[in-house]
Amino acid sequence: MKLLLHLPLFLFITVFPFGSNILAQIVPELEISGTFLTTNNANFKGKGGVGAGINVSFFDDKRFNLVVGVNFAVNSFWTNQAGGGKYEPTTEGKGTASSIFLPILLRYNTSGTTKFIAELGPALEGALNYHKSYFIAGHGAVGVRFPVGKDEMIAKAFYHYTPGVVSTDEMNRFQFNASYIGLSVGYRIKR
Repeated sequence: MKLLLHLPLFLFITVFPFGSNILAQIVPELEISGTFLTTNNANFKGKGGVGAGINVSFFDDKRFNLVVGVNFAVNSFWTNQAGGGKYEPTTEGKGTASSIFLPILLRYNTSGTTKFIAELGPALEGALNYHKSYFIAGHGAVGVRFPVGKDEMIAKAFYHYTPGVVSTDEMNRFQFNASYIGLSVGYRIKR
């Protein structure tokens, strides 16, 4: 939650040097997503989740623009947990990998009414149930922007790489990083 307190300061530092011209080129984006954890550990299954976010696009009418925001993602997974003794059966356990992250993305927009986009950049991530409390993640996406009345919609396929480690038990027997792929749909308010 401390990360959320620093967002207004970051936005002020980003906007202040450019004056009032940038305020006319700011577009808020409300986004929801579905995700699937990518891990090479065969013990995990049912690895999916959801996410939501509020992003702000700066220099929105330019070929390249800056996108910052606050996003939340929670992924659930099931795994085979080792039994406590030699003759005890393995049991199935359930866990979640959830985090809040602040992306700082460079977005490329093609020309035209419908725009194809590509995004890439780091994200300051605050883990809610990881070993580390925060770290720098990577985020990339490709998608399309298209008009809906006076506003726009945006649809993206993305990959989020988290270098942190998630453990499903206190003895650290089952670990993986919480990287995931996903699809998102957002509404861009251009009024």
